[in-house]
Amino acid sequence: MSIGGDRADIWGSDDRQLARVARNVTTRYVAIAMDGLIGLVLLPFNVHHLGQAAYGLWMLTASMTTYFSVLDLGFGGSIVKFVAYYRAKRDARGLNEIASTLFVIFGVVGLVAYGVFVALALNIGRVFAITPDQAATGRALMLVIGVYVSLGFPFSIFGGIINGFQRYDLNNMVGVCSSLIVAAVNVVMLVAGASLVQLVTVTTSVRILTYFVYRLNAYHVFPALSLRPSLFLWSRVRELTSFSVYIAIIDWANKLNYSIDAIVIGAYLSASAVTLWTVPQRLAEMLQRLTNQFNGVLFPVVVDSDAGKKADRLRALFVEGTRLSLATVMPLAGTLFFLMGPLVHAWVGCRRADPDRRRRDSRRQRVGDHRAQGRRRASPRRLREPGRGNRERRAEPAVDPALRPRRPGVRHVRAGRLHLDRDPLAGGVPSCRNRHG
Repeated sequence: MSIGGDRADIWGSDDRQLARVARNVTTRYVAIAMDGLIGLVLLPFNVHHLGQAAYGLWMLTASMTTYFSVLDLGFGGSIVKFVAYYRAKRDARGLNEIASTLFVIFGVVGLVAYGVFVALALNIGRVFAITPDQAATGRALMLVIGVYVSLGFPFSIFGGIINGFQRYDLNNMVGVCSSLIVAAVNVVMLVAGASLVQLVTVTTSVRILTYFVYRLNAYHVFPALSLRPSLFLWSRVRELTSFSVYIAIIDWANKLNYSIDAIVIGAYLSASAVTLWTVPQRLAEMLQRLTNQFNGVLFPVVVDSDAGKKADRLRALFVEGTRLSLATVMPLAGTLFFLMGPLVHAWVGCRRADPDRRRRDSRRQRVGDHRAQGRRRASPRRLREPGRGNRERRAEPAVDPALRPRRPGVRHVRAGRLHLDRDPLAGGVPSCRNRHG
């Protein structure tokens, strides 16, 4: 055990466990609510100022970062577990060896990750269906975002130590402050007319500075923390791998299931289509974050209870945690299922929710013009006898307007107002109503 490892003040207090969990959960939901509110406001704001194509390109390059977490091989998910375990054992030497070993591993992973970013940046025009100008912008975005992602691997050690000591509230409040600052910088730069590359460079720099705040908090929570290359041990690598391999499998499955959509859309459609997909995806992601936070906060408590051989406490955590998770998921998921359509239209508007509508309207107008020209060419005699059409119309029997055949998709036409129930060119998918003809 290292010097000072037996002092009680470096481990924190285990009293008032319930109050600590409540504080962690509460601040976590505050962070989620703040991120959700900022996202709701900034998404339409950014689309309006950047344009649909530029914003879609930004989301396309940012979505690539999701897959880089697989490079940690599950070690990232192991940090909290082993920190909580050695804290319960009051073994400062073991905790520092685990942290130092992971720091070295993540330093190498960060270098590899940035190399992958450079390779993707050089070939982004071949991977996605984008224009040459978009490829140049996307290349710059990838190189900037790559710095943030690559540094995130070694700096994740500090956040894991804070969570392992059950101080999620510190990380949560730092995240809230960082989100507010980034949002303010985002608005100021776009109002000032900054380009997409300039915007991403400045906001990413703010996020990188946040890493150093996490580092300060980690040393505050665990004053005996010592990260040294000399503490790297292959025996600790084997110990970490015995748990991380299962975390890696779960992480890869989640990425394949939830995060591959943007890549497929960008590869086969366009950057603008990624914007359309981002809107409902953000809502679903928000729901997922709201419903799984309690499980994450309880993880170090479970590890601590297991290390302390507290079987009754573990049983109560599993039973009550499952009940609370179900009580949270069911009402939120049901509400979002029934209100998704109106919520999307109210959030980003009908035009952005259906970006192909103008193209369909233009196509419908061209089809109508061609049909009218065809009728005029097929009836030259009627053009020479203008009175004939009037005589034929007078001879037609009166028909109740309600019994007249309706054109598909048209509800009624009155005073120049065309109301569409369903768009026939969109395969019967409901669309927003056109109130201006």
